[in-house]
Amino acid sequence: MLGSNPTTEALDTLRGKLRDMFHFSHNDLDFGIFRILKIKRDEVNQFIDEKLPSIVDEALAEVTDSLYNSQLAEVKKYVEKEGGATEQGYLNDVSGNLQLLIDFLEYKQQDELIPPLQTNPEDLKSKLAFRVYNHIHGFFEGYYRDGDFGYNDRSTAQYKVDYPDEADYDGTDTLFHWKCRDSYYVKTATGFNSVTFEVEGKRIEYRLEGKASSGTAQNSNRDDFKHYRFDRIEPPKSDDPEPTWRVILHLAETSTPKVEIYRQMNAQIFSETDNVDLYLHENPKKGEELGKPIFKELTNTYDKVNDGRLQGIKALYVNLESYADKLASHPDFNDLGKNKTERQAALEKRPRVVRFHTFDKNLNIFFVGMDSDYFIHKDLDRFLKTEQRRYIQNTILSDLDTLLNPSPENPAFAIATAFRNVTNEIIALLVAVETFQKQLFLMKKKVVSTDYLISVGKISEATKDDSEQREALVRQILENDAQLNDWRDTFNIDVTDQLPLIEGLYPTLPLDTRYFDDAFVDKLLSLFDDLESQIDGVLLNSENFQAMDLLMEKYRGSIRCVHIDPPYNTNTSGFLYKNDYQHSSWLTMMENRLSLAEQLMAPDSCILCHIDEHEYENLFKVFNTLQMKNQGTVVWDKRNPVSGANRIATQHEYVVCRSKGNIKLQYYSHNREAILKKVSVLVKKHGGPTPKCCKEFKDWLKENPEFSKGDKAFSKIDEDGLVFQTIHMGAPELRTDPKYFEPLIHPITQKPCPIPKNGWGNSPEFMQGLLARNLIDWGPNEKTQPRQKNYLKDYIIVELSSLISSGEKGKPQIEALGLNFPFCHPVGLYENLVWAVTPEGKGITLDFFAGSGTTGHAILNLNKTDKGNRRFILVEMGDYFQSALKERIRRVMFSQNWKAGKPDANKKIDGTVGIVKYQRLEQYEDVLNNITFTPPPPTF
Repeated sequence: MLGSNPTTEALDTLRGKLRDMFHFSHNDLDFGIFRILKIKRDEVNQFIDEKLPSIVDEALAEVTDSLYNSQLAEVKKYVEKEGGATEQGYLNDVSGNLQLLIDFLEYKQQDELIPPLQTNPEDLKSKLAFRVYNHIHGFFEGYYRDGDFGYNDRSTAQYKVDYPDEADYDGTDTLFHWKCRDSYYVKTATGFNSVTFEVEGKRIEYRLEGKASSGTAQNSNRDDFKHYRFDRIEPPKSDDPEPTWRVILHLAETSTPKVEIYRQMNAQIFSETDNVDLYLHENPKKGEELGKPIFKELTNTYDKVNDGRLQGIKALYVNLESYADKLASHPDFNDLGKNKTERQAALEKRPRVVRFHTFDKNLNIFFVGMDSDYFIHKDLDRFLKTEQRRYIQNTILSDLDTLLNPSPENPAFAIATAFRNVTNEIIALLVAVETFQKQLFLMKKKVVSTDYLISVGKISEATKDDSEQREALVRQILENDAQLNDWRDTFNIDVTDQLPLIEGLYPTLPLDTRYFDDAFVDKLLSLFDDLESQIDGVLLNSENFQAMDLLMEKYRGSIRCVHIDPPYNTNTSGFLYKNDYQHSSWLTMMENRLSLAEQLMAPDSCILCHIDEHEYENLFKVFNTLQMKNQGTVVWDKRNPVSGANRIATQHEYVVCRSKGNIKLQYYSHNREAILKKVSVLVKKHGGPTPKCCKEFKDWLKENPEFSKGDKAFSKIDEDGLVFQTIHMGAPELRTDPKYFEPLIHPITQKPCPIPKNGWGNSPEFMQGLLARNLIDWGPNEKTQPRQKNYLKDYIIVELSSLISSGEKGKPQIEALGLNFPFCHPVGLYENLVWAVTPEGKGITLDFFAGSGTTGHAILNLNKTDKGNRRFILVEMGDYFQSALKERIRRVMFSQNWKAGKPDANKKIDGTVGIVKYQRLEQYEDVLNNITFTPPPPTF
């Protein structure tokens, strides 16, 4: 099978596919999954180059002989019957007498028997091998795409249902309802504030000054832009443990062209300025002074999603071979070889070429980080083996004639055998890598750092019996310029001496332990007996799956409320998906995390999940796979219709409610509370519930658009100043028992009052109870039918309604704090929802799509309002953890009243005295990057 022929081409195509599956095109990247794949690289190379063709050859050898002999059987049979002794003698050495046998068959006009004689066994084997290689390639094409295994558009086409044309079905995202269900959805968002590398003995570090935006909001959404501007290059410092050149960049609206950065690096670090453009630009076209830059620029398109697929580092990456190939076209390098191939090989070894390529490779890693979304299959061996059997049955052995011909010389069975043998080997290699990834992904991650936000009031309280200790702590605080500057810049508090802190003038002012050394922090934390019980909230800087997996050991079965606002999977949400299966990927992401949340939930708990119309139905399907009760769906009327092209304007979202145990969701009506407060003011103003007072109240109630009909039904005030409504007491259907027709006696006239047509709705005993509690509203005389009184004070807390109307906006609320976040729900909505699950003011609420921290903000407000002791755990990944989530929580801890980024000077400081712990967790990609491998000992 040597030389250029279809079989060789098919083998080369398959080899290319296998190298793609094992990311050979990124063979010089050494982070993340690329590091894992390097473990297997030599083994895989040996398999692709040597073992692959030998397995196929071995599997086909025996059947080829059988098939060849089977084809010759008819020739031998004819010659033995029609030929003489001479012709029959030819059969003793067919290959040696090949032409004589052909001549005999031509003479006998048996042309149809000639082709088997002209078939070479090796050619026959080659043709079978060609089919085997194509089948193997086709199989993996159907189940591998862009780094993940599962169903894709090719596998869907293989099993596509033959619907009639009018069904308008294209076989995508429907036939396999949930294609990624057996996978873990892995979201990474590791940006690098610095990346260090070595080239030609010099240690270089790319460093970002200022706050990086490489992270991801809400465990789902991307920043709008990210550009790096070159600032300067700092030479090694005298106190460097290893001499390091630092290339300093900062965020800006546009990126500095790479040629400028590399030109500066080459000049300042390597003291070379000659012919630099020759290595940075392609060969110029006619009329051009410089060709276009070879290296791809830093733009915000690296994370562009095309059909749901993130371009990632591939959008920027230029490997060494491609770089050298571009340079080889320059006439200046003609002396390096007689043809382009020779010049390219020579350039790949040239130090300056390697230098610039190393500059670029590491700048791309620094810029992109490892921000990506992909899948790890839960049981790749089972999946691929199942699909392997399906492929053999449905594709290789698909026709009836093949199935009815089980003879050993049947080529289909030989192809199937070779296909299975080769794919078994490939599957074993793939499973080894995938299983290793899965083990690392599921491994409990470590806490990398822990710090605390501690209100000054907590410190004062803990040291109330030891003034000397308090003064010593305050003295150390006042010596910490970083903390004092932070208080001054953020809270407009300038603490210049001990007095304000000692006398507790700012009890809600939060101290941040990250500004202090370990000795001080240990001393501070030792003040609090049972520190954990005094922590009001925990903030986790982590991808949410990893965070919940770590929480499992401590919090399994103890979370009272889960409140989340996941990505809505719209075209603008930034949620990524693979292989054109947008909904399937989203379902997998949600199922992975909701199944962990279910394990964390207490027996009497509830999960509240926000969603819009794009994934509402699919979210229901996910929840139906879990063991939770359906509490119903809340429709949030945002009172702001958003028009859409050719469809009805949408002004609502959903909150799906599921529970463990028999939990009743309640609603605290702030409208009704406002009515009670208004009546109290009016009664005081008018000196009692006078007619004028009652009229003013009714007019105010009628004109208020915020109140529902149910609220406005409470329109009466009794002689004690209590607000009430009256309701009809008749039965909805005709009663037959006479006891329901006993009249009520008017308390003044002592005459019987009218009875409802169908009788009373409740028993005489119940009616007597209403009488005893003065809950019957009588007319002026017995001619008016009595009605039941319902006092508003008894209906402040009601069942949570399926409709919540609120025009409150979340964006102005976070902007008032001086923070920015792409989208925020209103705090009031979250207060109502969390209160519905925790009306008694206790329990832990988990939000693992925390975003800007609206859930935490709401819980701090609730506890402030009803003196509750609710606690929260908020999970957020990326840089929004620091810039939005943590920052919001500490500002609200200080005060609820903010304006234009500063505490509102016209309102009192009204925050929370408490402790919030915040931690950064080790991530999956951290584990990948910290892996070190020891090569196995040599075998002899």
